[in-house]
Amino acid sequence: MPEERIDSIVREGVVTLKGTVDHWGERMAARDAVAKITGVRYVNDHLVVSPAPPRGDQQIFDDIKAALRRRSPVDDIDVAVDRGAVTLMGKVLWYGLRQRAEQAAWSTPGVRSVVNKILVGA
Repeated sequence: MPEERIDSIVREGVVTLKGTVDHWGERMAARDAVAKITGVRYVNDHLVVSPAPPRGDQQIFDDIKAALRRRSPVDDIDVAVDRGAVTLMGKVLWYGLRQRAEQAAWSTPGVRSVVNKILVGA
């Protein structure tokens, strides 16, 4: 996590985070790390996701597919990428797999947005 790019302000148990991070996973890690500190009552997340170098759609697609294979070996998830905007499609047996797929997409550098159209059911 790029600590030098994140500023924090603390007032009466409320922490405000400001700055930029490269991807959604860094944003979540920063917010979660602060929220676990004793005495923190609330976290205002004003972090901006600003990917470092631009990544091509094919590279993003390949990274998401590899992450999906690692996290949930399901072949029924399709991925489409258009200028960093990801759409997840397909069908899984349980909701946790749907969430894992979305998390894998958001955690991939270069992703600007995710639309999760994965259906749950047999």
